[in-house]
Amino acid sequence: MAAPALLDVDLLIFDYLLWYCTNSLLTERRLRAEDSRGEIADVARNGDNAIKLLISFHRAFTRQHPHSLLPETLSLRLRICRFAVIFLRRIDVTSHDFVPDRNERRKRTLRWLRRRGISSVLGNDFFVSPATPFSQSLLRKNSEALRQRTSGSIFGGAALCDALWEFLLLTAHIAARDGEVTDAWMMNAVDFMIQAALEEYRCHGRTGADAMNECFAVGFTPLGDLADQTTQEIAVNDLFAAQDGAIGEEFEAQRNEGLLEMVVPPGASLEGHFESLAVQYPWKEFEDGIINCLVAAFQSQPRPVLAQLEQGRLEGFDTGDVHAVLAGAGVPVEEWQ
Repeated sequence: MAAPALLDVDLLIFDYLLWYCTNSLLTERRLRAEDSRGEIADVARNGDNAIKLLISFHRAFTRQHPHSLLPETLSLRLRICRFAVIFLRRIDVTSHDFVPDRNERRKRTLRWLRRRGISSVLGNDFFVSPATPFSQSLLRKNSEALRQRTSGSIFGGAALCDALWEFLLLTAHIAARDGEVTDAWMMNAVDFMIQAALEEYRCHGRTGADAMNECFAVGFTPLGDLADQTTQEIAVNDLFAAQDGAIGEEFEAQRNEGLLEMVVPPGASLEGHFESLAVQYPWKEFEDGIINCLVAAFQSQPRPVLAQLEQGRLEGFDTGDVHAVLAGAGVPVEEWQ
């Protein structure tokens, strides 16, 4: 029997590390939601180590196999893991400096606005964008609350707006396979936009309308010249074009309702209104909805081969045969039972 090629072995390892990293972070989040303080410290350290291992291996993998295309199942596993890490730990495990390219985010927003034929998602009489950031004391308080959402020591500088884009890409990937976009997903997506916009102003001190555009610009639009669009933008636009555009129309209506929530009532300050919205849209309820989507995507995939072997079995093979192979490799069968 021929020895497996290096690429085949590396794909097995990569598959396992992606699964292990996602599983570790989801376990940490579940324990945090259950307030299981006795266990969460160890699990959070597992998450930290899983992220470090994944980053290290991903860099080695891309150097060793720069032109290799990932199999479909592994490509989706990477998409799931990338979203999990950027959502829960604010780190982009595939970028050089662990933070998504914010200049690309800005250019992507401008392209989407151009396709809509507008300069901003906000009209001059619709929303008075802040010329100055929130007070320093409030920004500091909100930033500290943001950091306390994880027990791990690793927490990066990516924004929730970056996680929003990854959420859309993950959904587009799954919808292209399964062909389904639900009403519940659209509600989650609009809530994601609201939360991402609130974070930009409440935690990161953004001013003007740019942050609002970055969070609310997406939706179904005519693509026009495809040379001016990225493959990711085309995939997300196709997501909204489903059911002959019905998904895009329904999403647009819900998105506009979300935008209306951002309007400051007469007599209220923008700072006060956004703080009130943060109470009206509790983080935990939002996070629960997104985590449910993430868990469903995670569980829809089979366990990696190496994760199956950890349990002494392998899908499609008799347990006795698997134990015989493991024993032949010098691994006592009792360690796998």
